[in-house]
Amino acid sequence: MNIVTSILSLSPFYEPGFAFVWNTIDHPLVDFKTDSVVYLKTVFVACYFFDIGLYFPKASLIAFYWWLVPHGLRRLRIGVYVSMLFMLASFIATVLTDTLLAPKISDNWYGATKFAV
Repeated sequence: MNIVTSILSLSPFYEPGFAFVWNTIDHPLVDFKTDSVVYLKTVFVACYFFDIGLYFPKASLIAFYWWLVPHGLRRLRIGVYVSMLFMLASFIATVLTDTLLAPKISDNWYGATKFAV
């Protein structure tokens, strides 16, 4: 009963357009571009946290299947091996892409001002 009353008390907030409040907020960046070194360094580091957050659930599911599949089911165990190797290769490729996107790592935040036209 407590769940029903809490849902009914929140019902005035579920009107059309309530979920899209972000449309009314002005974006602080003009043309979605910035030369702020602190902001660009934060984005660079945030990419690594995003990638870790993206691949940890996948690794967790593969580890669960590793624990779940008995050694006797050889074909299924090989499938888990292949999935693990593919996920690991994808993670390494993603981290290398984030790291080696620019010739020098500092070009990720100083390159915007250096090559601006």
